[in-house]
Amino acid sequence: MVKYAVRGGAIDGLYFYPKPVQERAFEIGLTTREIMQKKRRIFMTELLWREL
Repeated sequence: MVKYAVRGGAIDGLYFYPKPVQERAFEIGLTTREIMQKKRRIFMTELLWREL
């Protein structure tokens, strides 16, 4: 599942990283909080569906 989540690169799986790493990625403009939250929701939804 993690491999699926980060298939586009480490930024796609940024929600797996510690907060300081996330904050740094936001500071230098690699992504935004909104995009990260959206990707996290998509991943968690997929994860829950696969467990059912």
